Amino acid sequence: MLKRIKNLNFSRIPTFVERVHKNSDKCKLSIYFDMASCALKYGAGYVDYTIFGMYDMSAAERRQLITREKNNNYVKYLNPAEHRKEFSEKHLFLKKYSDQIGRDWLYLPDADEGQIAAFFEKNPVFMAKTLDGMCGKGIEKLNVADFGSVEELKAKLDADNQPLVEEIITQHPDISRIHPHAINTVRICTLKDADGNPHIVFACMRFGRGESNVDNFNAGGMSAVVDFEKGVLMGRAIDKGGDLFAAHPDSNVTFDGVEIPFWKEAAETVLTAAKMSEHIRYVGWDVAITPTGPVLVEGNEFPGHDLFQLHGQLDENKGILPVFDAIVPYSEVLAGIKK
Repeated sequence: MLKRIKNLNFSRIPTFVERVHKNSDKCKLSIYFDMASCALKYGAGYVDYTIFGMYDMSAAERRQLITREKNNNYVKYLNPAEHRKEFSEKHLFLKKYSDQIGRDWLYLPDADEGQIAAFFEKNPVFMAKTLDGMCGKGIEKLNVADFGSVEELKAKLDADNQPLVEEIITQHPDISRIHPHAINTVRICTLKDADGNPHIVFACMRFGRGESNVDNFNAGGMSAVVDFEKGVLMGRAIDKGGDLFAAHPDSNVTFDGVEIPFWKEAAETVLTAAKMSEHIRYVGWDVAITPTGPVLVEGNEFPGHDLFQLHGQLDENKGILPVFDAIVPYSEVLAGIKK
């Protein structure tokens, strides 16, 4: 608790208190006290309190949330630190899951001049990435024609610490009609039980906005919940600021009821990939839907919990801890990390 308090960004708290005040008309002082109470009782930070709408929940509803502390504990227990490298370093991930990647890629430090020249000739427009970028940071679309030579391009990638280059994914037209400028990915979270069997516990689809070529929720994008039994979008999309959208603001396509192409294949892809990870049991997979089927974009060994229970998307205050509990009980998690 002392460590958590020490790491708090106190300058941001008033902004979130003001946001809650506007949404609820609750007294600001009572909001401060309730935030502190939720931190102690449920392991919820002030961001959790705000984006999950904890100010509008009963105690029973609050107990069903996957809060920051609970999510961290699941990761700590299920994903041993010494095995996370296969996900946290993107080139290792691409190598291991090459059958599910479905596109060209090159890790420049391991490539010779001929391989580098061949990649850029085949992929004159490509994506450049850092190895450990998060929240859409470190990702850039580049055009070989904008550089005087391959050497100049290579120098730029070295200077910006972007050693990974990838073929651009072609998105399914049914997804592009919603937002064409970004590859709008499905986030599918899997959890493996004690016998190593993977289960889908949550899914959502992220969409870019405006001219942005990234869909990340923390980089200006928005998220819509997926009914992972049917493969359709539910309710409204929401952005990081808590604004709700029945339809995408750029295309006016209504989110609710949109069918995700190749959903069955997408689910099978992540379940197969989850089985391949011997030591990591809790993963957030990012899947792109192409005209010919799903491809893995990346896997996250520390899935962000902020997408799970965003307030106002659906018509009920419903946390997903019971879904996790049915596969890996939180009591087991707590007992495991205390050993």
